[in-house]
Amino acid sequence: MILDAHVHAWPMEASLRTDRTYTPKRAFPVGDLLRLLDANEVAGAVIVQPSFLGTDNRYLLSCLSAYPDRFRGVAVVPPETTVEELDDLRAGGVAGLRLNLLHGEIPDLRSQVWRTFLDRATGAGLHIQVFAEANRMPRVLPSLVEAGCAVVIDHFGLPAADCGVDDPNWRTVLDLAGDPRHHVKLSGPYRLGGQAAKPLAERLLAAFGPARLVWASDCPWTRYEDRHGYRDCLGWLDGWVPETAARRAVAGETARTLYRF
Repeated sequence: MILDAHVHAWPMEASLRTDRTYTPKRAFPVGDLLRLLDANEVAGAVIVQPSFLGTDNRYLLSCLSAYPDRFRGVAVVPPETTVEELDDLRAGGVAGLRLNLLHGEIPDLRSQVWRTFLDRATGAGLHIQVFAEANRMPRVLPSLVEAGCAVVIDHFGLPAADCGVDDPNWRTVLDLAGDPRHHVKLSGPYRLGGQAAKPLAERLLAAFGPARLVWASDCPWTRYEDRHGYRDCLGWLDGWVPETAARRAVAGETARTLYRF
């Protein structure tokens, strides 16, 4: 069974954030996503709230409600979100909360408001999904670990292109391997600044093992929409994880447990 751990979906009538750093060229509604998954024999997927929708998770939640057997979700919420609201998200099929720290200031995750929020998220059984370059990870991951969060790292952890596996900041991602609650996504190689993804996959596989890595297509490849197809993404996994049993875990078995399919 193949499960895609990172996709996006949004409707034509979506209300976009005014301070967004990216504007999609076209809508990608859940019907289009389902047709793509079915054509590639993918059993289910994790819909991640895109940055340009901000904390308006209504469409995400509607997808989870309409197709509870096919989708799980990762939402974006403000740190003031209440325990009851987080519990409702969990009950609605949300498995994690995304911190998109690729742009802008890094919040003080040790402040009272953030510590309270992280405690609430952990209590609700929601992991924290981190999207950030490796040079930001030392300012982010220790605080999340101290708060007791389960962490999922987006897109290989984005080490610097001129350093790759030798990036000292990426070491902070590898340090998560000592705790079985933490996971990394093998996804989005086109976001790596031109460096090869296979050496990163090999290092992550050695550190975390296949039971702590998940594959994702990153469909529909925001900012890179016209450069890839879904079959390309499946083919990349064959090269990154050549051993059959390990690839089977990364392609679906790990995600089934992590996202509670």
